[in-house]
Amino acid sequence: MFRKHGRTLIRCPMQLKHQRLGFLEVVTKDISASGIFIGLQPQMDASVLDQLRLGDTLEAQIESPDSESEKVRLQVARLDKDGFALRII
Repeated sequence: MFRKHGRTLIRCPMQLKHQRLGFLEVVTKDISASGIFIGLQPQMDASVLDQLRLGDTLEAQIESPDSESEKVRLQVARLDKDGFALRII
């Protein structure tokens, strides 16, 4: 499959805010210029994945290496057995 943006494998803890599910503590699997893939973690309840829907929007606070943070809006782009993909919007 051709990808417009290359991915960087990186495990990074992050907190997501979802309007129905509240705050989710997750760990990234990879990041690209257009989005983030969140891998399923043992502590993540499998029902969370069942409750996410394609197109749902979430917010995340992203911190850069220079300690500045920025609020980012994300949209669920893909759901699969290994986790879920979020597109930066």
